[in-house]
Amino acid sequence: MIFNVPFIQNTFSRYNNLIFGGRLPRVPIRLTRAFGFVGKCVFPRYNAPADVRRGKGCSMRFSICFDMTEAELEDVVIHEMIHLFIYTQALPQEPSHGPTFLRLMEQINRRYGRHLTVKQQRKAEGAQGDGTQGDGTQGGAVQRMRRRRFCIVAVVYLTDGRIALKVLPRVRETIVRYVRLVSQSDKVSRVKVGYSEAPFFDNFPSSGALHYYVPATTDWVSLVLDLHDWGA
Repeated sequence: MIFNVPFIQNTFSRYNNLIFGGRLPRVPIRLTRAFGFVGKCVFPRYNAPADVRRGKGCSMRFSICFDMTEAELEDVVIHEMIHLFIYTQALPQEPSHGPTFLRLMEQINRRYGRHLTVKQQRKAEGAQGDGTQGDGTQGGAVQRMRRRRFCIVAVVYLTDGRIALKVLPRVRETIVRYVRLVSQSDKVSRVKVGYSEAPFFDNFPSSGALHYYVPATTDWVSLVLDLHDWGA
């Protein structure tokens, strides 16, 4: 299972009431394709005391690039909720996983039968200069995660009726540049970009070069219907 916004919202609401007494403010939830973390709570560098309790400027980010069990995903969300609780309740701001966090985490594990942990988060904790807290990788669970392999695919619709494709790097600037420049060709009617986990696309090189491939068969065209929005 991977993260999706309804799942995160439902998990947040359920455990906000069950564990945190409904005291956590709702904050924006964003999905990302980051490989460096699973979950992350982001705070502003400064807030007035009244804004701290409201969680103004805070957000939660969750990566869709990892396949985990439902319980493991819930633990990641709860992990980030602890960070939000510490911030909005103005509890001592120690290192990300200092005594306050550990105390709350252990209480939740004992009382609610969760399996929260901070193991394997040291690398993320060493780079917290941007105001972020934690990475949500749940110890032993992170060792069982399977990184989801996907390709960014540009589907190029040609004016002669053929459909071509190009596999692009997972770099936003490269994708935007490719779409902008290729779309200017008088041989191209439009370009659609999405991401796919279909093994078929692994057969093509990935680059930002301004060309495209017209496969010998059209069997692959059905895969276009299953492309996911790449989040431009």
